[in-house]
Amino acid sequence: MSDSSNQNVTIFSNETLVKSFIEIIEEIADSSESTAIIEKLGYRTGKSEAEKINMNANKSDFIKVLSSLNLKGGWGTAEITDLARDSKIVLLKLTKANDSNQGLTPAKCFISSYLAGLFSILFREDMWYEHTKEGADCLLIKISPSENVVINDLKTFLKQKEQEKIQHLENIVEQRSLDLKNVIRELSSPVIPVLNNTIVIPLFGKFEDPYASELNEKILQGVVQYGASYLLLDLTAVKELDEFTPSVIHNITNSVKLLGAETFLVGISPDISSGIVRSGMDLGNYKCFSTLQHALQYTLFIEGLEITKSMKS
Repeated sequence: MSDSSNQNVTIFSNETLVKSFIEIIEEIADSSESTAIIEKLGYRTGKSEAEKINMNANKSDFIKVLSSLNLKGGWGTAEITDLARDSKIVLLKLTKANDSNQGLTPAKCFISSYLAGLFSILFREDMWYEHTKEGADCLLIKISPSENVVINDLKTFLKQKEQEKIQHLENIVEQRSLDLKNVIRELSSPVIPVLNNTIVIPLFGKFEDPYASELNEKILQGVVQYGASYLLLDLTAVKELDEFTPSVIHNITNSVKLLGAETFLVGISPDISSGIVRSGMDLGNYKCFSTLQHALQYTLFIEGLEITKSMKS
């Protein structure tokens, strides 16, 4: 800045460097982070420029010097439209240069915080800006005393923003994981009607709560929906008997029994059989079959039915 004898002040003599710096910041940081960095740069630059003015001059001379600020590099002019000295409120109009093909958006945070720093030195009080009206070619700025000045500890702020982004990503992963689990639950253990009075439920995976409760409810709905008299629990895909499976089978069997249906265990492998014995589960209450075919043949036998080949004429 020039001294107080000048009627017009030109700022940003190194506007190319400033613009390049702003563009780089916007490329490497998200909107909130880049805004914080740019505001920090503008505020410090404004205070530094203001300190170069002859501070022995009174406020009237100071205001006269700042009455019209030329913003080099196509950024236009900043004109003071009103100044209340007692309340220390300054209203400015930022106008884009006529020959500029770019709007005010890329630099408005820098310019506004620059002006806040400038008037902070003038009034010897922390000042900050507010955009009261925004347009493509014009921006109205209010500079006033504020406790909410530019972020002092920028490093802590950026670290906090990084943690917020990490937390946001973790929330997305958690939600998608939950959605995937819900899809798997919808696709797992489908209720398959195989005969008029018989349904098959293939079991796989682990059966801890709340999945066990959902499975039990799903099976009961299937029994009612298909009017089933026989439920075939297919354990073929169960490779290892965990601590929950025996109690789940027990609860399903008792619930189905209350609806008048009988439960058969299907696909009992040697490993599953040994696991059931070790668990203390009483197999005497269940009819067990090594294959689904054997279980279906048994249900047909109970109903006095059989599958025969039709004779072609």
